[in-house]
Amino acid sequence: MLREKIKILLCLLLSCSVVVTGQDLQFTDMENLPETRSALTSANNGEDIFVVNGFGFNELYTDEVFQYKVSLNSWSILTSSTIPKRFASSEIVGDYLYVFNGLTESGTLNRVVEKINLTNGEIQFLSDNPQPVQSGGVAVWDHKIYSFGGSLEDNGYSNKLYQFDPQNDVWTELAEIPFAGETKGEIVNGKLYIIGGFNGMVSNSIDVYNLSTGIWESNVVMPVGISAHATTSIGRKIYLVGDFVNLTSIACFDTFDHSFQFLTNNLNPRRHCAAEAIGGSLFAIGGNTTSSIQSSIASVQKGDIITAISEITNLEVFKVHPNPAGSFLNLNTHFERLKIYDMQGREIQNFTNVIDINVSKLKGGMYLLKGVIGEKLYHAKFIKI
Repeated sequence: MLREKIKILLCLLLSCSVVVTGQDLQFTDMENLPETRSALTSANNGEDIFVVNGFGFNELYTDEVFQYKVSLNSWSILTSSTIPKRFASSEIVGDYLYVFNGLTESGTLNRVVEKINLTNGEIQFLSDNPQPVQSGGVAVWDHKIYSFGGSLEDNGYSNKLYQFDPQNDVWTELAEIPFAGETKGEIVNGKLYIIGGFNGMVSNSIDVYNLSTGIWESNVVMPVGISAHATTSIGRKIYLVGDFVNLTSIACFDTFDHSFQFLTNNLNPRRHCAAEAIGGSLFAIGGNTTSSIQSSIASVQKGDIITAISEITNLEVFKVHPNPAGSFLNLNTHFERLKIYDMQGREIQNFTNVIDINVSKLKGGMYLLKGVIGEKLYHAKFIKI
């Protein structure tokens, strides 16, 4: 009888793909921000997420840097001594958080670059930003920070792209952007993708800049315009979170084949939010829902990209043994994160830093493994007997 069951499961293992029901991307509510925040900026160092400035329920400009420990699902305050501002920009290089741009309490744009120690929150001030903006885009690559687009003080819009070298405290102007306006974007494999935005009109463009050649290579047209969104990247894909009008919008742009799709989801409504990715998980942080500061929210949600139905065909396959397995499963490689799902897409177990796992407590049947190594995602199927 056992042999017959194994034969049936082996047939399924060779032929069946996992079924994920419901949304393409399922979000889970995490610990809220210590206070409501919108028009915030954020960055992560691979372990913790840092949320900077923005406006809150009763404050137009805030000075805190909140630190979120992903492993503990808990928030703390790193410092409350930054220049109060909203719509700023931030990135992490090494052990420091760099904060610049943004609108200040005086109604002027912030020229100061703040260098914040991630260990103790101490702040240093670097050379002034040559062209401060609000609602500009920011991305980091090869220990350099790239600042692009945004709104200017004269109600105009910037089409400037700057490289900032934090080690030498040097700003360098690069080729002008085809699009002038408030925008967001990410760098993937040495190319900057500037996605959507607003300059009186909502943009539906994705402009692509090659950091090596200094040339704007191409323009991709999205099916609709998107603004007041946040971006983050996982592997070769860039995720767009929120929108000024479509507050529950989650979209995905594949930098490999330039395909674009909207994902069904259960995101809490938000615009002007932050988005970060760590270990295959997408975090949506803060934001607001109307033009009133009282609509700012403290909501933090996490979606596991490795469970998204749209990602399944893009995962790399790895082998495990023995298969079928009784008590232990050897993964043949070291995974930073690994999760076991049943064939309905429900998470059963999760592990960190493993090369083999104990599956003795699982019921007999077929399961799906999904793992993360760096920015690469992997999957495998196995049978528990």
